[in-house]
Amino acid sequence: METGLRERAELFLLTEDSFRINAYNIICEMDKLHGPKEYVDEMLHSIFFLGWIHSPKYTPEMILGDHLSTMMKIFPQPFELHKETTKTDSVLLCAGYGGLHVWTRQ
Repeated sequence: METGLRERAELFLLTEDSFRINAYNIICEMDKLHGPKEYVDEMLHSIFFLGWIHSPKYTPEMILGDHLSTMMKIFPQPFELHKETTKTDSVLLCAGYGGLHVWTRQ
């Protein structure tokens, strides 16, 4: 493979994987903060829903890897509902080149 094509392919993989990496980092930070279960449920649901509508799709399994079973035991609801939007969704996450940005609806 020629060098220019290889560099473009590597850059593509890095930018496409940024959603998964940023989502995982936010989940880890929230886990460290030990936030209220309701907020963690909403945050996980938002991340998993965005992964579901993202192209290419990112499943909770792809985002969490080895931590999946532990998180499923503690927070089962986001895993069951991640393909749906709910009326109580209040967090909007936007993944981009600058990282993952969080907005909340008042």
